[in-house]
Amino acid sequence: MPLHNNLAEQQMKRIALLRKNALFVATPRGGRTAAILSSITSTCRRHEVNPQAYLTQLLANLPDTPAGQLDAWLPDQWKKRTAPDLAAAPSPPHPRRSSRGPSPPMDPAQTRGAVH
Repeated sequence: MPLHNNLAEQQMKRIALLRKNALFVATPRGGRTAAILSSITSTCRRHEVNPQAYLTQLLANLPDTPAGQLDAWLPDQWKKRTAPDLAAAPSPPHPRRSSRGPSPPMDPAQTRGAVH
C-alpha cells in the first residue's frame, strides 16, 4: 500500500472542479451530460486511455452497436481490443511527466522586451 494518497487527492480535485463548474450549467439535462462526460473521462484516465481517442471512436461507432455489445465499448474493454493498434502508434507524453528534460537556456536576443 503506498504511503501517499495522490491519486485520491487528484480525483477529489476533479470532483471539486466539477461541482464549481456545475454552478454554470443552465439546465438539468446539461448537468447530467456534464456528469456523464466527467465520469467517462475519469474512467479513461484511470485505465490510461486517451479520452479524446476513445470518445472519437465511441461516438462514431455507438449508433451501429447492438445493445448486447455495449459492454465492449467500456474504456477498459476498448483498451484491450485496441491495444495492438495503440502499441504500434507512439503514445502522447503524459502532461505531468516531461520526457524532454530541462529546457535549454534561452538566447538573450529572443527575450528582448519580455517581462521577467
